[in-house]
Amino acid sequence: MDGLQPQREPELLTHRDGLLDSGDAVHANQDIPADDNEEPDDPAALKRKRWRRIRRTVYVLAGLFIVLPILAFFIAYQFVPVPSAEEVSASLGQPVTYYFGNNEVMYQDIGAKGNRQILTYDQIPDPVKHAVYAAEDATFETNAGFDIKGILGAAWHQVTGGSGGGSTITQQYIKQATGNDQHSYLRKALELVKAYKMNRQQSKHDIITAYLNIVYFGRGAYGVGAAAKAYFNTDVARLSPEQSAYLAGLIQGPGRSENGAYVSRRWNYVMDRMVEHNWYPAAERQSATMPAVIPYDSNKTDYL
Repeated sequence: MDGLQPQREPELLTHRDGLLDSGDAVHANQDIPADDNEEPDDPAALKRKRWRRIRRTVYVLAGLFIVLPILAFFIAYQFVPVPSAEEVSASLGQPVTYYFGNNEVMYQDIGAKGNRQILTYDQIPDPVKHAVYAAEDATFETNAGFDIKGILGAAWHQVTGGSGGGSTITQQYIKQATGNDQHSYLRKALELVKAYKMNRQQSKHDIITAYLNIVYFGRGAYGVGAAAKAYFNTDVARLSPEQSAYLAGLIQGPGRSENGAYVSRRWNYVMDRMVEHNWYPAAERQSATMPAVIPYDSNKTDYL
């Protein structure tokens, strides 16, 4: 036994690397998947790898820009408060403070309460409502408190350096009722959530009535009732469609109420939009003229 060589034990099939002939090696390597870091020779495999990476990127982006915002929206919905018309009415007597662009106080309107006339829904005529819809939110009666098309349009204006907002009447009411007009994405996001929640909790009648009772028209007039007196020395129930369009056009820029060119441009815009939505006869539009207003502050004691 001492002179005999020990027998070599048979190789396991899993360790036959050194025993394979060249043909076997080719077949064996076909079963080994290519490393993701290695560039496969097969164009089809390279294409599959590229599309796999694209799909993964799309999934990540979908999570960041679709799933997470939707989740955040519904979480915020559970906690954000919505101002009621009663709460806003109770605060109408508070002084109104005006600021310069650097946030320094310009002046404080102590008599703001006297410049308001609180109206009910039935006291506001349809031409006034329609003019405001035409000027600020034509889909008010049917939207969910916000308008996706308007939001996308506003975002496009931001990107391209243009101007124009995408706020609905409900969103504008939220901003004015809360007094929060900071230019931030967080404020706009919370405003959108609050508008949606308000739209689900309150009727359209209540929202438009509350809005028209607090919105500022210039000349120290808060609410359409005071505005009718400040510009035409008349009761809101007697406003003509042309006068209603005049007031509605001021909502976007009440500080420019005495700028004739601006007021004329806005009046024509509102009138055309009223025709577009069948709130004013097209046959009468060509002959319609912008109504004359009373001189500034000429009847201030009447509506203070």
